[in-house]
Amino acid sequence: MQIDKTIVYMAIDLPGMPKTACIPCTLVLLLGYIALPASVAWYFISDISALWMVGGLAASYSLIRLSRELRCIGIREAAFRNEELYVFLLERGAFLFGPDRA
Repeated sequence: MQIDKTIVYMAIDLPGMPKTACIPCTLVLLLGYIALPASVAWYFISDISALWMVGGLAASYSLIRLSRELRCIGIREAAFRNEELYVFLLERGAFLFGPDRA
């Protein structure tokens, strides 16, 4: 079972969602938004290679994707624990069910 990633950001603030799933995701997202500007600023302030900016871009992209995956895992775990939340999310198309693999 997968989760629609566009619904993730709307559903994370719903009642019944554990805040413990939201805090690490927010910190990882913050690091993702800071990684590229910090690497660019560090390039201009220090005498380092321009490859650090490419590394900052890769780190930023990876951290933002990781944050989204962590939010999906948090929503999935919360839906397993709370049936009302599961039904609410199911009605809005949050869960994507693929074909069964035998």
